Amino acid sequence: VIPPYYDPMIAKLITWGRDRRDAIIRMRRALYEYLVMGVKTNIPFHKAMMANEAFIRGDITTRFLEEHPEIFDETKCVLRTHESMEKRLMEIFMDKRVKRLVEDEKRIAAVAAAVFAAMREV
Repeated sequence: VIPPYYDPMIAKLITWGRDRRDAIIRMRRALYEYLVMGVKTNIPFHKAMMANEAFIRGDITTRFLEEHPEIFDETKCVLRTHESMEKRLMEIFMDKRVKRLVEDEKRIAAVAAAVFAAMREV
């Protein structure tokens, strides 16, 4: 987990639009394109916020989270999806990495065999 005072050092995401609705649509898209692996981020929370009807309407106050505790349930749902996607991406990455390592080992073995054969002829 990245402490809150380091979180802004990972990246900043700013969107704009003709109006609030347009900016939120762009923010949603950008959030779904974000990929940060290996550490927990607040991206699921922001995705839940961008999907919240009251937030979309602009019905917000400084007590917004207290008035809309469902945001936290929505965040948990998004987080479960994130964890599932991250697990699958890691499986794909590791599968490709293992295949690459096996191919590299075959190349190394072929080079070693060629060197050994050449040394026998000397």
